[in-house]
Amino acid sequence: MGSSASLMGLAPVTSPSGPRGLSESTSPKLMSIKDVHAEKPHRQFNSDGSIQLLPEFCQINIYAPDPTPEAEHMEFPPFEMPQPIWEPVLIPSQLVGKVKTDLASSRSSGYRLVVEKLGPGPEPEPELEPESTAQSSSLSPSGPSSLASALSTVSCSQQQQSLHGPDEQQHGDQPQPEESPTGSNPIPTFAKLVIDPPGPCPGQDVHIRPKVTFPFYDLVTDDEVIVSSVDVEFLETATDQIDRLRILIELLEKWGAAHALRLSTFRVQAQSWRRDRRLWELQMLQEVVSTRNLHMLHPGFTFQSLVAASRFAEQETRNDRRGAVEPWLLVMDEMEWNGLQAHTLRIRKTADTVKKGIYDLLSEDDKLLAKNRVLVKEVRLLEMEKWRASFSRTLSLSIPPFAHHAKKGDIELG
Repeated sequence: MGSSASLMGLAPVTSPSGPRGLSESTSPKLMSIKDVHAEKPHRQFNSDGSIQLLPEFCQINIYAPDPTPEAEHMEFPPFEMPQPIWEPVLIPSQLVGKVKTDLASSRSSGYRLVVEKLGPGPEPEPELEPESTAQSSSLSPSGPSSLASALSTVSCSQQQQSLHGPDEQQHGDQPQPEESPTGSNPIPTFAKLVIDPPGPCPGQDVHIRPKVTFPFYDLVTDDEVIVSSVDVEFLETATDQIDRLRILIELLEKWGAAHALRLSTFRVQAQSWRRDRRLWELQMLQEVVSTRNLHMLHPGFTFQSLVAASRFAEQETRNDRRGAVEPWLLVMDEMEWNGLQAHTLRIRKTADTVKKGIYDLLSEDDKLLAKNRVLVKEVRLLEMEKWRASFSRTLSLSIPPFAHHAKKGDIELG
């Protein structure tokens, strides 16, 4: 606090500690704050929300309308450090084969989103697919992805029907009627509906991609199209189901480690952001006091408040480093943070479930061999512990213990 006080030109603390363990300063600037607050009548204070991490008595109002006569011009320093943003972890995948030449396109499904654009813009060309094609594509029994696309298409169509009349349900590029209730020019609304893509081409690469729901993986092409295992010509390393599940375990472990690392990195970034935010808020408070803009201060601000704010910022920074502050504070919603942590555990539980599934698929001979390998590993660990214990005991016996002498005369010099 001595460095911050010297920067502001404040006098050192000379009086004994107060009731809160703080000390009163003999600085004329801080003493004048107390006198002005005592003379001015009570007024309603509206915080601008710039102080978010310091105590309530540190709140300031940069839009206060009654500046004091002795106030100086001041400019608040901008907070330049960007707020950390969570970036989703990419799901790892591995090449396991290629699409067969005799692919049945009805057994494939793809992921596509409904893109909506609200606002003015050029009218798109009226190129719509036939109604029968759209219905058959959106309601085809091809899996969860097609169902999600159909639901998105239906919800977007209902939204367009509510915005426009029944005659304009199929055309999102039609403007609203000229006579609007507000009397202003209406803003046209555009919506782009994307239907499921065609099936994959023969010879395309097929990757295995893990997920946390049964059957815990998908076989997808480079175009994000899901194909069935009967339409895939697998590589030699992934021909058997057990081999594919072993590859899946490696991908799940890699995915879980990457997700946990991203959580730890985000936690550290949030700690750094809150530390710099506290220093910035404290700097703003010091600028208000040093320029004598007393009208911006909170009514509860006294000559001890600046010292208390500095000590509070230092203590909260120490608490943040040791994990006593919530990691999601001011950077993320609490439910979102808890969901990300739960997702990491879900990935680990999925890997354990796949391992159990592999054990169930093994034959009796393989299960016996696996048990023997575990038994051999346990016996080797037991022998290693016994060897370490015997080696430590032998080493302790070879070195004589050190005996303390009571008197110098008891030590014989040869």
